[in-house]
Amino acid sequence: MKRLSTSAILLAALALFAGDALAQTRYMRAYFIQYVPEGYSSTYGDCGYFEFPGADGVLDTADDRNLIVDGGRSSYAYDVLVPFLESRVGAGGTIWNMLLSSPGEDHYSGLSSVVAEFDVRNYYENVPWPAGDKGGYDDLIAALEDEGAHLYTFDAGDRLSGPAVDVGTGWDPYVQAKVLCANADAPYSGADDNAWAGLIQIRCGESVFLTGGDALGGSQESWVVDETTPHSYSGARDELAETDVYKFHHHGSKYSSYQNFLDYMT
Repeated sequence: MKRLSTSAILLAALALFAGDALAQTRYMRAYFIQYVPEGYSSTYGDCGYFEFPGADGVLDTADDRNLIVDGGRSSYAYDVLVPFLESRVGAGGTIWNMLLSSPGEDHYSGLSSVVAEFDVRNYYENVPWPAGDKGGYDDLIAALEDEGAHLYTFDAGDRLSGPAVDVGTGWDPYVQAKVLCANADAPYSGADDNAWAGLIQIRCGESVFLTGGDALGGSQESWVVDETTPHSYSGARDELAETDVYKFHHHGSKYSSYQNFLDYMT
């Protein structure tokens, strides 16, 4: 089976210690996994991995934290994702935070292999999918519960990391994460799961990532641009301009990354 390349971006970020007059440079790392040639993205799925510096603000020390966003398809997990994670945290190592950006099979199915092979502590998603509609999703949630992971759901405006965290215990004190939009409606069996993708802004100092899974131009992107409540909130649109690194929604689909949405990031 063909092995896929993994690319990494090292983000420099500026942060200030409280009471410290001197600015100190902090870093986080972002890896894009299972990215493939145009036209094959849905075959392999979507997956990203972040490394955070922890309480001491320094990468590659014992108190580092991490985050996996989606897991691609399960059929490629043991060829690509599991070996990659083992290279970062060791066999059976700790995955502190797991986030499902979109409740589609090409996002969640590979996460079951991660739960089977690693110690997963915290799991985040927009809203639980109806039981019985997606067998692989049900298996993932059951495995997380059996492992004792903490399961959290998020809404628009929620903060998942940083000093003002209000969902979970936070990913890292130097990394802020905010939900720019999320579907506040309850999903139903057979629904288009793309409509339940969440847009997450991840900030380390002055460096800002935006990731939104299978977000669509006619729903999530429009919610942010129009600041539609309760799916988004007043001020969300202006926060798009802070984006430094944007991972294209929905594998670069023509149904996402609408021009009016992109305009607010320029």
